[in-house]
Amino acid sequence: MVRWWHVAAVFAGVGPANAGDLALERIMLSSGGVGYFEYEATVDGNATLSLDVPLDQVDDILKSLVVYDDSGTAGEVTLPGREPLTQSFVDLPFGQAALDSLPALLNALQGAEVRVTGAKPMNGHLLRVVEETSRGADGLAISRNRVTLVTDAGIEQVILEDAGSIAFADPELQKKVVTALSRLASYHSDGRRRLNIESHGSGKRVVRIGYVVSVPLWKASYRLSLPTDPQADHARVQGCGKPCKFSAY
Repeated sequence: MVRWWHVAAVFAGVGPANAGDLALERIMLSSGGVGYFEYEATVDGNATLSLDVPLDQVDDILKSLVVYDDSGTAGEVTLPGREPLTQSFVDLPFGQAALDSLPALLNALQGAEVRVTGAKPMNGHLLRVVEETSRGADGLAISRNRVTLVTDAGIEQVILEDAGSIAFADPELQKKVVTALSRLASYHSDGRRRLNIESHGSGKRVVRIGYVVSVPLWKASYRLSLPTDPQADHARVQGCGKPCKFSAY
């Protein structure tokens, strides 16, 4: 038999989702490894309620979502799709593949002016980066990349791995590279979606939204410690929710 424990709303901060206009009011955790979370909001007339949910819980939430509205009716429930990553690069002069490696980025920005520092400093416009294989002193094959620039002195070359640094002369182009990296990082770290629930009705009322998701297994355990003195008039009871260390009460 699955047992449920009601947890007071004071523990709302531990819930798996944060609400915009909804407040987490009830949490019920079961011994079966699932939890019921219920939010409330006071609305007046038609309203759209929003709930930010983790990506890995979207399926469970949509399957178990329940809307309680005594004097109104639930409308559409929408979950905007995730924007394709390719959309993040539509206003940039290169695609996502350009960020796979430095040679890929330089080849994607062919013609851009760059400054090379190191043993062989030079300024010029990117012509091409070509991978080549050479032999080391021990005869082993070494892969490296040869950068070809068009400079005021003509066509010059430098080994990419020997360069101290390569910087774009155009600061705006440099910013676009940083922007692309920021968008890529944001895409991978964005693990939430906003669920929108419509409520249709008239007058002021309370709307409740609940769902069930998987949670860490919750089991209450108790231990009774009897004193060694048989004449003692009290004992110690210890309890906790597993997994945890016992605490005395």
